[in-house]
Amino acid sequence: MIDKIESYLKGKLSEEHISILNKYRENEDFVYSTTLNQCNSKKFIRKATNILLDKVWIVHKNLNYKKVPFVTSDNPVILYNLYTKRLGFGYNGLMKEGTIIYYSINKELLVAIYPNFKGLIKHKDIIDFLDDNKFVMNFNKSNYEQCERQVFYSLDV
Repeated sequence: MIDKIESYLKGKLSEEHISILNKYRENEDFVYSTTLNQCNSKKFIRKATNILLDKVWIVHKNLNYKKVPFVTSDNPVILYNLYTKRLGFGYNGLMKEGTIIYYSINKELLVAIYPNFKGLIKHKDIIDFLDDNKFVMNFNKSNYEQCERQVFYSLDV
């Protein structure tokens, strides 16, 4: 947002104006409060709800959870883009085409919210009995890559 303001007003900003804009660019509290206000607005909640309801929801039940459990982390929502193959919040979101949202509930269950496309429509709103260790390991790897500091898993398998 700050970059857009600077580009629109290029050559018209004083050094003082640029200094003020830079303070907002480097102020995480400002960014978080602005984001929080936007995310809590009724308009955004309605739009997000409609987008989520139009997606394909699948609960994956990991049949091999005793040997290869799902993990979670201090940043437990995994966003992955089906088309770009990019992981993380910076590259994905509710309104970005191809975003898959994963959230492990425990070592055995994973909620997955997929884009609504032909190949998945027949699987909408089901429980998928998952017997795919590679899928689980890839999900767990994504959790490790995206976490801030900690990954959690159960030792009582």
